[in-house]
Amino acid sequence: METQHEQQSTQLAAANKIYIAHPAHVSDEIVSSATPYPVRMGKISGLVSAGFGIVQLVAPRSFARLIGMAFPPWVIRTVGVRDLALGIAMLSRPGTPAWRQARLVNDMLDTGLNCGGSADAGKR
Repeated sequence: METQHEQQSTQLAAANKIYIAHPAHVSDEIVSSATPYPVRMGKISGLVSAGFGIVQLVAPRSFARLIGMAFPPWVIRTVGVRDLALGIAMLSRPGTPAWRQARLVNDMLDTGLNCGGSADAGKR
């Protein structure tokens, strides 16, 4: 018959095994069910950003006409470099929240730039 000390040791060992095994089991479920969507969206956003960046670098005047803004080519190319860099970063680590936040800031800057460009176009 086991002593009280042996029973406590056995229970503690069993509890430790459950404790050690439980976080791995939970994290596997979280990883398998939660990461595919952010990673997939990160890749799509990265491809879109990189694509826009390439078009802005290669054909800045055509891109400015396409969006209906009269920006000088150097502005479009600068935005293109930013978009291309962000796209590459998002493709290299698509699930990183910091890159999604950077994309949000990027879109806000583009909105401000486009609002400023449309206000300037109305004055001309």
